[in-house]
Amino acid sequence: MEFGCYFDVTFVTIRCVKPRLSSLHYPVVIKQHLDFIVLSVPDLGISVVENAPTQGKLNPEYVLKIATALANVWLKVQKRLLEHQSAGKSAPSPSKQKMSVDGGRIQYMTASEVAERLGVSRMTVHRLVEKGLLTCTRTRGRHSRFPN
Repeated sequence: MEFGCYFDVTFVTIRCVKPRLSSLHYPVVIKQHLDFIVLSVPDLGISVVENAPTQGKLNPEYVLKIATALANVWLKVQKRLLEHQSAGKSAPSPSKQKMSVDGGRIQYMTASEVAERLGVSRMTVHRLVEKGLLTCTRTRGRHSRFPN
């Protein structure tokens, strides 16, 4: 984490100001463990556990449930940061983002592959993109590609 420093030449003092950390500075790990999905922020020891989707099928309701759990994790991080601040302690530094196993190259899926994973039609995936609920990149030929 970088620090911003400024000089006060009147009194010849140097003050370094550490930037305020927010909930979004800390990486959230989402993984399946047995029949559960665990959302955690290891840097702060925060975890939220949800049931895994039945039969491994994702649907829009389940995706919304996980999005809500993610929001709850960020709220817990925010609360923990405020607790550190009010106790006069500095919060732990957030972990650096790690590169993926394949050397940092992002793998992409087609709309059909995403639809299969979510258990919806390809057109539903495109509608979710139009509503801003899913994000994608476009190829030169204007085909949708979704990060894996």
